[in-house]
Amino acid sequence: MSLLLRRLRGEPFLQVQSHGQTLTCYRRGLLLGLALGVLTFMLLQLSFVSLALPWQIAHGVLLCGGFYLAAALMASRAPAGLSPELAAARWL
Repeated sequence: MSLLLRRLRGEPFLQVQSHGQTLTCYRRGLLLGLALGVLTFMLLQLSFVSLALPWQIAHGVLLCGGFYLAAALMASRAPAGLSPELAAARWL
């Protein structure tokens, strides 16, 4: 699974260092993550009030997973000086 996410991210293209942390943004993953985030937000806007409780719980879990995956595709945060590959391995 982590190998698939690493391929979806692509290579790092921007690294921002601040307060001892490095935020690494990924070239292909940024666009995929933004698209997935928008789709997940659109799913959030659908009304699932009339569904049974287990389906409402599944809806919430799906939303949390979608937003986490979108964030993991776009960027990773790690201590300063850590390589982007090791930073990605911490989250995947």
